[in-house]
Order: sequence, then structure tokens, then C-alpha cells
Amino acid sequence: IGAGRRNLIFNGDMRIAQRGTSTTRSAGGSLYCLDRFNLGNNTGSAVLTASQQSDGPVTTDGAFKYYVQVNVDTADTNGGNNEFAAINYYVEANDWEPLGYGAAGAKQATLSFYHAHSISGTYCLSIRNSGGGSNRNYLVEYNQDQADVWQKTTVTLEGDTAGTWSSGTTAGIGILFAMTNGSTFQGSTTNQWFGGTYYHSTPNQTSLTATTNAKFRITGVQLEVGKVATPFEH
Repeated sequence: IGAGRRNLIFNGDMRIAQRGTSTTRSAGGSLYCLDRFNLGNNTGSAVLTASQQSDGPVTTDGAFKYYVQVNVDTADTNGGNNEFAAINYYVEANDWEPLGYGAAGAKQATLSFYHAHSISGTYCLSIRNSGGGSNRNYLVEYNQDQADVWQKTTVTLEGDTAGTWSSGTTAGIGILFAMTNGSTFQGSTTNQWFGGTYYHSTPNQTSLTATTNAKFRITGVQLEVGKVATPFEH
């Protein structure tokens, strides 16, 4: 493990909540919950509350006291084609630019995180550029094998030599952890970069927001250069 800061994610252990430890989002729009993490609720009628919880897991990466939990206060059982809900994180372009995306020699990167959703099944995350109309996408499926049990998922991204990638203090890439996603924003290509605008999941995504009091939980989010997930940088 090299010297210096490895993790490109700020507040990946969910310990900082300067805006408050709980926020509720009715259908339509998004707002920040824990620092740097954004709750997006573009469903028709679901009401979601994101909160900082302090009974986090003890893992092989150490103890995580905190995690973000999204509770479905009011369910949306209709699930329209254009509806989605997610936790979002945006990596500043200054932090992402050294990986050289959009040119030959773009570097691999590895994303790892812990999750303990209350409904088992298939979930998705998407990573995409923020420049060029958000037209480079990387979809990943992962499983919640057992409800309410913490487990780790690791994803290695191949470097993308195509597309337009922002520089400076704007958003470089967006990482979206989907909770539900309508067919308009679904794609079938996984584990590789592809073109198109705003893909959030595959058709296999679990619709967690259709169940009242369902819970979506993540912590220990780490993004680093290379193809190996190193222990979380506390």
C-alpha cells in the first residue's frame, strides 16, 4: 500500500453529517444527506428518509460506526418507466483526471463498499462521466444475498479511452447506487463502458421503494486506482 491518500471518496465511512443526521425527500428531486452523498427521489409518490446510523458493522476492513440508511416511509407501488431513486456521489474532476480517461492509457479503478439492504436480491450501481452529456456508462449488478446482513462488493473498472471527461472543480464522474429504476433508464450491458445517456440499472434491479419500511444501507465506500481493493482507508 503506497503512501498518501488512496481513497478518492470523501466521507466513505459516513461519519460526517454537517447538514444534519436525517433528511426526508418527497417524490421529485434530490438533496444532500450525509456529506457528499445525495439522495435522489424521482419516483411518483415514494417518501424516503436518509439518516446517519451509528450501529455499523465490524468487518475485515475494521469497524464502521456509521452508515447511511434510506428508509421507505411511503412506498410507490406503481413504478413508472421514468421513475428512479438512488444514492449519488460525485467525484471532483481534479481527483479523477489523473486516471487519464478519454485517452489511451486510461487506468483501471476499483470501487468497494459494504451494504445491508433489508430486501435480498439483485441491485445495481452505475458510474458515468459528467462531461460530454453524461454519455459514458458502466453498469454493475451486485447481490444482497441475505436481508439485513452486511456484505462487501468489489467492482474493478477498465479504463475508458473514449468519451469526454471534465477537468477542474466540476464533477468528474457520478456514482449512482440504485434503489429502484424504471425501464427508461435501464440497460443490458454490464461490466464494460458503453455509450448513451443516463443508464441507472439493468432490468434485474430490485424495486426496494415499493415496500413500506424497506431499508437501503451502505458504508465503507472506497474508490482507488488499480485493480485491487485494498483495506478501507480509515
